[in-house]
Amino acid sequence: MSPQISQKVIFSPKVVSLAKSVGEFIQYWGFNKNHGQIWCLIFLSQNPLDGNTLAKALGVSKASISLAIQELLFYEVIQTVAKGQRRTLYYRSHPDMAQVIINILKNRELPMIQKSALSIEEIKKSHDCETMQYLIINHNNLDEMSAMVNQALIFLEFLISAKLDISSCDIKSDDTKSDDTDSKKKIN
Repeated sequence: MSPQISQKVIFSPKVVSLAKSVGEFIQYWGFNKNHGQIWCLIFLSQNPLDGNTLAKALGVSKASISLAIQELLFYEVIQTVAKGQRRTLYYRSHPDMAQVIINILKNRELPMIQKSALSIEEIKKSHDCETMQYLIINHNNLDEMSAMVNQALIFLEFLISAKLDISSCDIKSDDTKSDDTDSKKKIN
């Protein structure tokens, strides 16, 4: 069964404001704010969305939307689910957030940390006179940095291989938690 595709989608200003807020938050994690805005609208939408709809809703150029969509597809944050008229592609968010996190860790963070580890090893292998020619470095600190990077690699590899299941996590707001605590007190 193919997904239902809306012909015309209009988001309320409050939803667009939320998407912009999510975009700003996502920037802190090293993504472009367009990534967060696009993901938010796709995630909240009942039906798959196309790039033109996203561009109009966010007031962003189609080219910027297209680039961001390609990156979100690469990290498997969103998925292509249908092809409409004139080869228009429609997208939905990936249904498994844990898998999205693992994909990002594996395809973005892990290579960055591996590159740092390789750079450290290259410095360690270089002749001291070559290194000293450019900068006098503290070899103890270099060893400490190497240990930190190696620990980060081990931790990331563990997270990637752990096959996290966050679908059963019981996430509640602080208000809900206090209500649960109060009701437990009443029972006891």
